[in-house]
Amino acid sequence: MKKRNIILNLYIFIGLIGVVGFSYGQITDGCDLPDSETTGYLHLTSDNVVLYKTPLAMGGFQFDVDGATVSNASGGDASVFIVNKMGSTVLAFSMSGATIPAGCGTLVNLSLEGDATGLSNIVVSDADALSIYFEYHEGNSASISGCMDSSACNYDIDATEDDGSCEYEDECGICGGDNSSCHFIPIWKEYVNNPQVTHTISVTSAIMDGSDLGVGDEIGIFDGQDCVGVGIVEGTINMNNRLEIVTGQIENGVPGFIAGNEISYRFWDISEEFETVEISSEYIQGDVVFTANGSSYVSLTTIDGGIIITDGCDLPDSETTGYLHL
Repeated sequence: MKKRNIILNLYIFIGLIGVVGFSYGQITDGCDLPDSETTGYLHLTSDNVVLYKTPLAMGGFQFDVDGATVSNASGGDASVFIVNKMGSTVLAFSMSGATIPAGCGTLVNLSLEGDATGLSNIVVSDADALSIYFEYHEGNSASISGCMDSSACNYDIDATEDDGSCEYEDECGICGGDNSSCHFIPIWKEYVNNPQVTHTISVTSAIMDGSDLGVGDEIGIFDGQDCVGVGIVEGTINMNNRLEIVTGQIENGVPGFIAGNEISYRFWDISEEFETVEISSEYIQGDVVFTANGSSYVSLTTIDGGIIITDGCDLPDSETTGYLHL
């Protein structure tokens, strides 16, 4: 019964599909395939040799050869099995409970009619008829240099060799930037990338002159005249898309906010290039003053007259009255 279950299991799991594709790469031995404790790999060479690496002992297998018909399948470590060929499909199992031990090597040698493009519908079971997850591994014709850190803004999904070129977004959202393109720059940025003691402020809405802040606009958080945190708007801010801004406390010679001081806010409109300082804050939850390791949820709205005058054209329009500003 156990032997029949092994055969039946091979058919039940035919839905497991390996990655399709083929290249005449650097994989010349099964031990060249990736290491994994949970995933096995197959690779078809240009000489129609199927290489393998498995984390568990194999009790049987099945796969399809894409683009070709199998005229013969023999040799390799699969010689411990009964190997059948049916069109483009190769099926191998044991009537005696034989297995291929965990490891790597040559699985089977194929004779093909047609141009193979890879293996698919890969199904592998262990001696107890339980599925072992396998994928098809293409291999690479040459190593590809690039950034291999998926958290980097220039991550190269195709890279096989990290060349040390990884870059990361600065506080202004610039890949590889130095924070110089931001309007608001926290005073602690000159000393550290991340402050030791923080107060996180979650902005639940940000309205300027009746409209939501736009993409690229900035919210600066201030202790007096010192900027201690900045957030760059990436989309409409609301309860489901809050903008979380980290502020830093003065600590070990690094400047920052002073616990207990009042929190104030400023807006920067990137399209008009002006700064608004008169901001009304409504706290929904949390601390209303700077607090070590504190947190706040706040809604922000401009107050009329909050624009900093940087140009005479910023002054009010009037047909009867002129204005001066120092």
